[in-house]
Amino acid sequence: MTHRIHKQFLKISGLVLALCSPTFCATAADSIAPYRYQSNFDAATNTLSAGCAYIDSSSTNFGEALSIDFKLINNSLMLKSVDLKPYRPLIGCDDSFEVSLSASGEVTSVLFETKNLSIGNDRNTTYELITRFDSTRNPVSSAGGYKFDQIQYKLAEAKTCSEITALATPVSAQEYWENVSSLVRNAEKRGETDLIDNMSDPDSKKLSSGPVTHWFYGDILNYAKTSSTTIAEDFSPEGEDFSITKAQFDALDAALCSAYQGTGSKRDVYNAAAELAGFGLFSPQFANNWGTFDYIDTGAKIIDSPSPTGLEYYTKYTTAAGVIIVAGDEVDDDAMLAVREAYIYMTSARPEMRGILQRNNARVSLFNTNASALPEYGADKSNESGGFAQTRSDPNMTANATMYCYPGNAYAGGNVAIHEMGHTLNHLVFEETNETYWYDRIWNIANADRAAGKVPEGLPLSEYWAKAVEGYIMDAGPEHANPFATREDIKENHPEVYELLVRYFPTTKFNYCSQ
Repeated sequence: MTHRIHKQFLKISGLVLALCSPTFCATAADSIAPYRYQSNFDAATNTLSAGCAYIDSSSTNFGEALSIDFKLINNSLMLKSVDLKPYRPLIGCDDSFEVSLSASGEVTSVLFETKNLSIGNDRNTTYELITRFDSTRNPVSSAGGYKFDQIQYKLAEAKTCSEITALATPVSAQEYWENVSSLVRNAEKRGETDLIDNMSDPDSKKLSSGPVTHWFYGDILNYAKTSSTTIAEDFSPEGEDFSITKAQFDALDAALCSAYQGTGSKRDVYNAAAELAGFGLFSPQFANNWGTFDYIDTGAKIIDSPSPTGLEYYTKYTTAAGVIIVAGDEVDDDAMLAVREAYIYMTSARPEMRGILQRNNARVSLFNTNASALPEYGADKSNESGGFAQTRSDPNMTANATMYCYPGNAYAGGNVAIHEMGHTLNHLVFEETNETYWYDRIWNIANADRAAGKVPEGLPLSEYWAKAVEGYIMDAGPEHANPFATREDIKENHPEVYELLVRYFPTTKFNYCSQ
C-alpha cells in the first residue's frame, strides 16, 4: 500500500539519511560497523541522506554506486544532490537506486529503496522505505526537479536465527554430519577452472579459484533451511575413529547465526563446518586448532603480546588496518612497524578492507630464518624461508622479516609481507564479500599475459596477482620487482591488471625503501 508521509510519521521520524562516520558508528563488537553506510532522516533539516546505494541501470555512465540527499517538501522527497561513486564498497550498500531511461537516454523513472533507515540519533530503530520518481506524473520541468511523491515505509524486520531452521526437517546426527562433511569436501570443486596453474607442473594441475567461502556459506545456509539435528552428547560418526562434541555442533549453529545476521564472518562458518567434519584432526595448522589474539589498537608502537595459550612464543605485538602483527624476540621492532605502515597504505583506498580483515582474524607472523620457528608450523615448514598467505582455513600468514626493506635493513629485492597480503586479500576479503568483479577478470588476465610472454612462463597463475600487488605497492624499480617493476611499467605493459590494482589500492606514491 502506498502512503504519503503523514504527520505522525514525521513526528516519529523526522526522516535522516547521513553517512555513518567511523567515530559515530563504531562498536566494539563489530569491526565492520565503522565502515557501514546507514541512511538517516534528519527532522531538523528535513533531509534524507543515503550514504551508499547500488545503481541499477542500463547505462554505464552512472558508476556503480552513489550517495544521495533528498529534501522533504510538502509530503514529497525532492532530489537535492547526488555524488557518484566509481566503485561499490566491498561491504556492500543497504540501499538501491534503480534508474529507467528512454530510448533517447532521458530518465523516465527512478526507484529508491533503503532497508536500513534511521531517524535522528536513534540508530537502533530502523525502517524500510521505498520512494519513486515518475516523469509521466511529475515532469522535471514542472516539478522543479526530480519529485519522488510515491512513498512506502515500515519498520524494518530484524533477521532472527530461528528463521533459518523454521521449515527444516529433523534428521539424524549421522545424516547431518555426512551432508555437512560433503559440503566442505566439495567446496573448492566449484572453483576449478580450465587454466593450468603452473606450466612446469608435470600433473598440469588446473587453477582453482572463486569466492569459496561465500559459496560454502550459501550452500550450508540452504542445507540448514531444509535439515536440522540436535545431539545431547558427543557423537561418533559411523566408520570414523574420532568423536564430534555437542560444542562443535553448537559452534557451527552459532557461526551460521552470526553470519546470517551480519555480525559474523562466512569464514567462521566454513571453519566451524570443517572442524565438525574432522578436518582439523589431520592438519595441525588448521585455524580452529589455535586461539585467536584480541585486536588492540596499538598505534605505531610495539607492545607485549597478549598471546593465547599455545602461542606464547609471540612476545611482540602491534596492529594496523585490521591485521594483527606478531613476532618473537628476535624480530626487529622496525621490521614490524614497516609492515604496519605498508598495510595501512595498502588499505587506505578501500578502508572497509580493514573491518573485513579484522572480522576474519587476519594475522601476520614474522620470523627471521624460516617458518619452523613459529609454533603453528614447526619442523613442517623448515624449508619455508619466505612466507605464505592466510587462506580461509589458516591461523595466519607469515613473512620473513629480513626479506624486505625498512630502516636499518636495506634489502634489495621484493617485499614478502606485501606479497602475502596480496594473496590474503583474495582469501579473506574477496572470498568473504563475493568480489566477482575481481574473480571474473584476474585469472584470464594472468593467463593472457603469460601466453603473450609478458611474464615468465614458469610463473604460476596463482602467483600473478600477488606479484603484481607487490610491484605496484613498492613501485621501486627492477631491483625490487620483476616483471612488475614500476607502476608505469604495469600501466604500459599490463594495462588490464593495472585497472584492477587502481580499483583496490591507492594511486598516491608509497614511500618505500627511501634509504
